[in-house]
Amino acid sequence: MAENRSKLVRMFVRNIGCIGPDGISVAFDDVVCIVGRNNSGKSTLLRAYELAQGSEKFDWSRDRCAQAPEDQPSEVVLDIHIPAGIGNISEDWKEARDGLSIVTSRWQWRPEQVVDGKVSPIRQTRKPGEIKEEGDGYALSESLAHLVGFIMRRAGGDTSVALRVSFV
Repeated sequence: MAENRSKLVRMFVRNIGCIGPDGISVAFDDVVCIVGRNNSGKSTLLRAYELAQGSEKFDWSRDRCAQAPEDQPSEVVLDIHIPAGIGNISEDWKEARDGLSIVTSRWQWRPEQVVDGKVSPIRQTRKPGEIKEEGDGYALSESLAHLVGFIMRRAGGDTSVALRVSFV
């Protein structure tokens, strides 16, 4: 059955905090419980979400993974279910997946963007049907990224989500 409210479905994080170049992909369900050893990435996942939603600025010395290759950006990719009629998002930007309407947006922080130790993200949204190779299929969409951030902040009061972690 299709969800009638927006919700975070999946999050991918790479080169942020203790999460290195291989990245980690987290699928969310109806309950959230983040469990792990010290320095396994629990706080980093929450920090990555804060960075993507724009409530915090990326601090290169604090947020960049020390093992990140110089040529690879730090990034967060969010898959968000946005039902029809919510927000100002054309159906062209949504991908039907498991009965949900998914919008995939990516935030990247690159070394050439550092100003006084802080970095503003490059926000892009993937258009369904486009090639998924790195850098392909994403289009800069500032207004869509702002809207996705707004919707996720509005849905932020719902903290009931389950977590399955898989390494990619």
